[in-house]
Amino acid sequence: MGIAGVMLNKFDIINAIHAAGGIIKHAALRMGCDSSTIYLWMDRDKDVEQAVKDSRKKREQSYIDNDLELVEAARKVLLRSMENDTNVNAATFVAKTKGKFETPVDSSTRVTVNIDNS
Repeated sequence: MGIAGVMLNKFDIINAIHAAGGIIKHAALRMGCDSSTIYLWMDRDKDVEQAVKDSRKKREQSYIDNDLELVEAARKVLLRSMENDTNVNAATFVAKTKGKFETPVDSSTRVTVNIDNS
């Protein structure tokens, strides 16, 4: 299917969409066409539409995975800090953001943490 004088190959478009993480503008730049051309392909070809959906879902999952890695890294730093009793603020932060307390937690609240390093 050629659109606006540009002969495009469905598989090249799908590869460009995957490489662009489902971002139409970036896929169009890779293909040397206008974004509207990719949108027309999406409307006319279910495989192209599905490639966009799959690529966007994969990109979003990557963001989630990166966030989980960041949270885990922060948790490890906080645990080490609490283990060494060098930063009461770290324990207070964890208690305020992750703990389920009926009364407010402040810097005078004593928090005991048992750490299993197995």
